[in-house]
Amino acid sequence: MKKIKPRRRYTKNLRRTP
Repeated sequence: MKKIKPRRRYTKNLRRTP
């Protein structure tokens, strides 16, 4: 079985800088 890491709260800015 694959180990699943606990999902983190959306990373900061998720590489989306306008």
